[in-house]
Amino acid sequence: NDAGDFNTEIAFVSKTGLKSDIYAVSYDGSGIQNVTNHQSIVMTPRWSPDGNWLAFTSFKRGYPEIYLRNLKSGAEKRIASFEGLNLCGAFSPDSRKLLLTLSKDGNEEIYVMEIDTLTIRRMTNSYSIDVSPSWSPDGKKIVFVSNRSGSPQIYTMDTYGDNVKRITYTGSYNSSPAWSPRGDRIVYEGLASNGKYQIFSIDAEGNNPVQLTSDTANNESPSWSPSGRQIVYVSRKNAKSRIVIMNSNGTNPRLLYEQSNKLVMPAWSGRFK
Repeated sequence: NDAGDFNTEIAFVSKTGLKSDIYAVSYDGSGIQNVTNHQSIVMTPRWSPDGNWLAFTSFKRGYPEIYLRNLKSGAEKRIASFEGLNLCGAFSPDSRKLLLTLSKDGNEEIYVMEIDTLTIRRMTNSYSIDVSPSWSPDGKKIVFVSNRSGSPQIYTMDTYGDNVKRITYTGSYNSSPAWSPRGDRIVYEGLASNGKYQIFSIDAEGNNPVQLTSDTANNESPSWSPSGRQIVYVSRKNAKSRIVIMNSNGTNPRLLYEQSNKLVMPAWSGRFK
């Protein structure tokens, strides 16, 4: 284990019926705390690497808008409420930009927002749906999901939307990609041959895919620890949801947290100063 992962937290969404909110639990599974109080459909919690912000999508006002929560003061502000979908992607490594998926110009496309000014720039321009963007640790590339080949697959591009490259060719449904802090691997969820979602990783060029989970649960929404040595994901079987941490090669899974409510979308924080 890497000592760098100890002083961290994992955020996740807990759903009760149609209402959900974001909670956070420390790396050792203690100290669960309620982060948001929207009692609404809440999705995609994303920590800024510097520990100052938590961004997320909420339907608090009836439609999906992106909020930014100041983790020091607890103040929240709406930063994207364009017409249509406003879905929260990942922060840039320097915490100054946030990736978004917006449908304001037609179908779902990827944009980047400057946190200081809230100005946005469009990155993708495709007839297909482009979603779930995440940065490489050097800030030069973005991994995302597109159905431009007919089914959802993982792609990379540079930060101006050029040099698009498809990297997954195995499996009919691949989504939720995240780039390792070490830069070498991309983790994602994919529909496996047993009909369940499992966690996979692949190198940044699209070679050497590895299936990391292979049990009878649905294993989804992987997120890396700051050291890149561990991965958190949600494991759902029957009515039970568990948040599980494993080594980045798939070994030694351990239960972090479970409850009877549905748990989704775990997200690992950066190291807190």
